[in-house]
Amino acid sequence: MVFKFSDTAPLGDNFAAYSAELEQLDSTLGPVLATRLNDLAAGAEPALIWDELLAALAKTPKAP
Repeated sequence: MVFKFSDTAPLGDNFAAYSAELEQLDSTLGPVLATRLNDLAAGAEPALIWDELLAALAKTPKAP
């Protein structure tokens, strides 16, 4: 992972860059995490996204 938080960029830009990188890490979990991070940045209630994150984790293949 090469993401570096920029203290001069707006927080939304940092979230967008981090989300884009997350999507590339894992084909199952990455897009879900990226979408939820964008939801949080947009003001979503964190408690409302836990079920989706847990479901994505359950689908993620275990590392060898």
